[in-house]
Amino acid sequence: MTQLVDRATEQWTAMGPSRRLVHFEPVATIDAVASWLGAARAGHVVALIPPGRGAGFRHRYDPDSIAGRTRSGWQVEHLRRRSRHELHPDLGLLMTTSGSTSSPRLVRLSFDNLMANTEGIVDALGIRAEDVAVTTLPLSYCYGLSVLHTHLAVGASVVLTARSVTDSVLWQQMSRAGVTTLSAVPHTFDLLTAAGRSPGQLLAMRQVTQAGGRLDPAVAREWGNRGHEEGWDLRLMYGQTEATARISVSAPNEAVRHPDRVGRPIAHTQVELRTEGRVALPGEVGEIHVSGRGVMLGHALSKADLALGAAVSDLATGDLARRHPDGTLEILGRGSDFVKIAGLRIDLAWLEGSLARRGVTALVTAGTHDLHALVEDRPTIDVGETR
Repeated sequence: MTQLVDRATEQWTAMGPSRRLVHFEPVATIDAVASWLGAARAGHVVALIPPGRGAGFRHRYDPDSIAGRTRSGWQVEHLRRRSRHELHPDLGLLMTTSGSTSSPRLVRLSFDNLMANTEGIVDALGIRAEDVAVTTLPLSYCYGLSVLHTHLAVGASVVLTARSVTDSVLWQQMSRAGVTTLSAVPHTFDLLTAAGRSPGQLLAMRQVTQAGGRLDPAVAREWGNRGHEEGWDLRLMYGQTEATARISVSAPNEAVRHPDRVGRPIAHTQVELRTEGRVALPGEVGEIHVSGRGVMLGHALSKADLALGAAVSDLATGDLARRHPDGTLEILGRGSDFVKIAGLRIDLAWLEGSLARRGVTALVTAGTHDLHALVEDRPTIDVGETR
């Protein structure tokens, strides 16, 4: 791998010493990973764009180089000898967020952001050289990219594949490679259930990490208990692309005791909960604000923004949480999902979920002084219980 990265670095520096803006469509292959690491080592600014979604980026940002997979293999195309862009010295990486894949808005990250977040995750999860991860998540997704970075940082191994967790061939590959870590989002557990699979079927498995949205506590408890029985640990996490990747990580065995919590902030990251212009009291609900070395430089909406330095020191995430006396965080949902009626803060998404668990499909909205629920009419609905 070292030789491949060295060769890729030489290729990226062949155009001269000036930094370039690179449109990069990452795929889980050794050539693509070596090319990404080589471009980063050469100091270029890389925009990791999901494959097949680059037309809008190229039109708005006019990259100097394009790297991606073609029919003949991995290819790098230089569109000009010298960059047309003014690139801030701290800028190293551009990423889309989960809600901006078709938007021109990108997250501007520095190499220090990447290093700090990588160090924090490695420390929190106890990643070691003997570990073997697998690319069950896209490398254009901050969570998926962090899995690659954290394992390479400690000399661990990563199985590069684009196969789904429902694919029997993937399970054969993971078994042969001795995979120790599986990275999951909430939907992953639905897929595992549907396929009749469990991480414990892999003899070397020691932990499963979860991020990418709030996992239903009942599901977290179920899989946490299964992990306890099978000899692996479920680690619940919270993060945002704007904070590079991870913000908090649960401690070992915590998912069984507290399936509704996502642990404590990782190293180099500070979290404060605020409500109505003040710091939330212990146990009080507040919006998550993040500071520290993992917080992005800022957003980019145009080429001109690539020349900007750090514009964000306090990241308002838009997510609401409660901090427990032991310092662990309980994520409650998006601030936009909550309304305040008669002095009470009400979680609309929780109400919809509560109704769904009773077999009622509903859309809950808020009026000025009351709540409204649009319910799918079915003969089995008990109107009194629903109210």
